[in-house]
Amino acid sequence: MAHGRYQGIRSSLVRAMREAVAHFQRVAQKPLARRAILFPSQSDSGSSGDLRAYQVGRALRRRGWRTIVVSPTLSLVQRRRLLSFERPDVILLQQARHPLNRPSLYPGIACVFDLDDADILDPSCSQAVEECLTFSQCSIAGSHYVGDLMRAYNPDVTIVWTCIPREYAHRVPSFVGRPPVVAWASYSPAGFPMEAKLIQQSMVALARRRSFTFRLYGVRDRNNFRDSAWADRYVAPIADAGARVELVPLLRYREFLDSLKTVAVGLQPVCPENDHSRGRSFGKVLGYLSSGVAVVASNVVDHPLFFNDRINGLLLDNNPEKWTNACDLLLDDVEQRASIAAAGYADLLRRLTSDFAAEQLEKVLLRAISKQSAN
Repeated sequence: MAHGRYQGIRSSLVRAMREAVAHFQRVAQKPLARRAILFPSQSDSGSSGDLRAYQVGRALRRRGWRTIVVSPTLSLVQRRRLLSFERPDVILLQQARHPLNRPSLYPGIACVFDLDDADILDPSCSQAVEECLTFSQCSIAGSHYVGDLMRAYNPDVTIVWTCIPREYAHRVPSFVGRPPVVAWASYSPAGFPMEAKLIQQSMVALARRRSFTFRLYGVRDRNNFRDSAWADRYVAPIADAGARVELVPLLRYREFLDSLKTVAVGLQPVCPENDHSRGRSFGKVLGYLSSGVAVVASNVVDHPLFFNDRINGLLLDNNPEKWTNACDLLLDDVEQRASIAAAGYADLLRRLTSDFAAEQLEKVLLRAISKQSAN
């Protein structure tokens, strides 16, 4: 009982400290600027809440906005207290997974709803997503497929890809001299069985041709429990065929980016037959590009809108033989691989940074403010 009371007191103190941080953000910024409050659904480094709320909020400040990004741990009372002091022009609700990310809780304030995954297809949260779309002035989608799903409930949808802060990629990586490492960086590879089968088949065939290391991310947590049995079964045929195998746990985002600097080829499979896969945003592509990795991606979803085949990446049909040949080519031809990686890095800085996302978001926020004012 005493331990429970202690935990409750500690939780209250943490929330109070985080509310104080939000108020500090408020008083430290320009008093007459446009005001936006951003409510992320999560705050983990490298999460969509980090990249699509925290980092974009900072980028909006560089564009002259007064922005406050609120910790997801704050209660509704704390949120409303902050709103009463700040009186924002607009609120950004990043995903509906947080129970307090609902427009109805903040009447009279323009709302923009941001969705980067196909949560609208998930029965556990589809109703919340539909509510957020219906009662928001404008909405933002992380991909064209998700945007198409959203338009049934809100016709004002703008596509804004998930982006990365420029400072995460500020050190130009070395594009040459990398060991022959092929990586599949996924938050949960076990959750994507069709992609997993494609990669496994292509890596087994590659291992029968040449010596290389296959690195699989996201298969163990720091206590080595997460997906361990699945991972061991999954990589066994690849190891048996002759490849060296590395299993990497979930990492802090900067650690993850640093680890990719020893990867030559990064795999980005998407099997659109699965709606969840089809709704994925750029995600781990950002890590590959910012760390100087040459990307091999499925020629589906939004990939062809960013990648120019054999210029800044390789675009392939989901055929295991083609993926094997592509990886074999890139491991052999160091000069072509470096050229592709360098072009991908340059295009990331041009099209996939938080500053670029903030430029697009600003137009949506202003449109939402205008719509609310007209009511």
